[in-house]
Amino acid sequence: MKNSTPIEELNVEELKDIIELSKRDIKRKLEDKRKERVEELNDKSLYQISNGGSGYLPCIFDFSYILERLKTETIGDRHERRETVEESLKIRVEILEQISKMKEVPAFDTECHIESIYTNFVSWIRYLFFGGIAYRLVFHDNKTDYNKFYYKKQGKFSFLQKLVLLEAFMFLFSILLSNTILVTFDFVAILITLIFITLGYIGD
Repeated sequence: MKNSTPIEELNVEELKDIIELSKRDIKRKLEDKRKERVEELNDKSLYQISNGGSGYLPCIFDFSYILERLKTETIGDRHERRETVEESLKIRVEILEQISKMKEVPAFDTECHIESIYTNFVSWIRYLFFGGIAYRLVFHDNKTDYNKFYYKKQGKFSFLQKLVLLEAFMFLFSILLSNTILVTFDFVAILITLIFITLGYIGD
């Protein structure tokens, strides 16, 4: 370099102190964000933070938080709605069984979310006829970013969206066949599905 300054003229120790202070500040801000997320998630049941049939998108969080939720109930787990409590208990059993069978687990700050078979039509049919588990813990390949809260698969439809699309297709197909009975049946099925979706969102 033609124009340069000798390193001796810089206060290297001062720079190191600033770096350490900045690192501590970043760590403190991450801890504050995590506390905020914990408070939000503790108000929801395990069922609600999964991507189950309640209409919620699954929540991304660190593995250590999920472990704590599996060990200890929160206010959200004692939700008034009976099916929510039962599904949360089911999640607790199935996820703990999954973890207990693992030979090793990822780092505690690894991103993960609770995946439900109810959002995958093929998995749901397989579960309906052959049984198995309804919930599993899915790990991501990176550390938890507390700015990112909800997880959404790109290009994927939820189970309810697939059901509505299927019913709409059947409705159009029955119109093409000019079958009055099928048209009536499909119309009623679509109406009932939309009512249940609306009630589900109001209830949540």
